[in-house]
Amino acid sequence: MHHALPPVVAKGTEVGRNVDLPLRRAWRERQRLLQGAADDDLQRRFVGCAARKTEGSLSVAEVAIDLHVSPRRLRQLCTHWFGFPPKIILEITACDTIAQELLETRLPLIYIARLQGFREPAAFNRFFKRVTGESPGSYRASRSPRDPRDRPRNNCRS
Repeated sequence: MHHALPPVVAKGTEVGRNVDLPLRRAWRERQRLLQGAADDDLQRRFVGCAARKTEGSLSVAEVAIDLHVSPRRLRQLCTHWFGFPPKIILEITACDTIAQELLETRLPLIYIARLQGFREPAAFNRFFKRVTGESPGSYRASRSPRDPRDRPRNNCRS
């Protein structure tokens, strides 16, 4: 009997979506994960460091140094506290900040990318889509209230 092998696809393609499932699950659970972080001082300090992270500015090793623990110990603690490694918590926290900017301002995406520490708009788009599953532009468009002035005008006369 011949069994077909699963297709090998690049990360981010339709079939390869399950590659980022832990990250997407953490994104969906971010409110519970980040707001429940009040159990102890170290946990609060970690969430504070995560909130200050922008792309490329804080690595897990740097956060571990700030908290006076080893990267290995930080991974153990984050997995215990949140059910996810610190890298995922840092990424969803950064993405949550970006999502707030997208919804609370009308700043162009390139400005938000620069404010969040991204040098290239493409890297910003890839990062946001990897975490949330949608591009920054579609995230903003699907969640922003519609302004009647933004509607296309119908120039047909009856």
